[in-house]
Amino acid sequence: MCLCAICVCLVFNLKSASAKGQKTPQIEYSCYISNAKNNDEASLLLWNWLLKYTRLTPQHAASHGIYQKNTHAIFYDLDGDGTREILGTHNATTIAGNGNNLLYILKYDEKEFSKYRRISQKLYFDIHKPIQIYSDETGKYKRIGAKLLAPNELDAEVKNVTFVFDKRKNSYTTK
Repeated sequence: MCLCAICVCLVFNLKSASAKGQKTPQIEYSCYISNAKNNDEASLLLWNWLLKYTRLTPQHAASHGIYQKNTHAIFYDLDGDGTREILGTHNATTIAGNGNNLLYILKYDEKEFSKYRRISQKLYFDIHKPIQIYSDETGKYKRIGAKLLAPNELDAEVKNVTFVFDKRKNSYTTK
């Protein structure tokens, strides 16, 4: 009797979700940013962008414990324009060592030859979990799914976060 009540509730909830038009997002691509090699082109471009952004030389960065070898990035065309954006992180951007890193998303700026500009707000994600790029879009950019560790070390809860492109802000934000 108890099992039947659970089945009825499950079927009712599934029908309600499908009636509301909710569907499971299709994952187009999934990867661990931390697995990107630090000497790949995307990682090197992110490293150079970070140096310029922070106004540091490689030597000055090294004196603060910030090294190129801790940069990990990939290319992915998020807006379908044929030019791949850079998605990456640097291990120096972690929050108190809990595994949540800052995700940088850089777009090639055609107005300034061979320059990249940041198209993301402060987006934190668990570097030890994969990021997922969904096939559906918000505006013209694809949604990005990630995991986020709870800030309290005693609470090892991992929650799902979604990054979407906000046209008004012209950048990715957390949904």
